[in-house]
Amino acid sequence: MRSRSAVVQVGYLVADVERAAREWHAILGAGPFILMPGVHLEYLHRGKPATVAASGALGQAGQLQIELIQQNSPGPSLYRDAIPEGAEGLHHMAIIVGDLDAEVRRMEALGITTAAWIEYGGMRVAHMDTVSHLGFMIELIEESGASDALFEMTRTAVAD
Repeated sequence: MRSRSAVVQVGYLVADVERAAREWHAILGAGPFILMPGVHLEYLHRGKPATVAASGALGQAGQLQIELIQQNSPGPSLYRDAIPEGAEGLHHMAIIVGDLDAEVRRMEALGITTAAWIEYGGMRVAHMDTVSHLGFMIELIEESGASDALFEMTRTAVAD
C-alpha cells in the first residue's frame, strides 16, 4: 500500500452537469463522461450527519479523472464549503492513499480540518478543508478494490 500518490482526480462544482460535460468534451476533448443523476449522499459533514442531493459525471482528460458535481439540494454541504451557491469552480483534487486514517491524522497535525467523511460504494473518502491554504479541498481516497474499479471504469470508457 502506498502512503500518498499523485493527483488522480479533479472535481468541479458546476451548475449543470450535462452542459459541463459537453463543454469539457468540446473544449478539451475530455470524456466520454459517465453521467450519474440523482445521487443522495449521506456523510459526516464537520462531524454531523448530513445528506446532499447531487448529480455527477466522471470522465478522463488524459490520465486525469474529471469529476463534475451539480448540487441539487439547497443549503450547506461539503461542496458549498468550497464553492458558494451560484458559483462554479474547482472543488477538490483527489489523491489515493494506502492508510486513510493516518493521512487524515497527518493533515490534521498540520492544522487542516476534516470537512467530510464519506463511505460510498465500498469506498472510504475524507475531504480535507484546504480552501484557505490552496483554494480548494483535498479529497483523500482510501486505496481499495472499489476505488481501483472506479478509476478503471473511466479509463476503460476512454479506451473503448
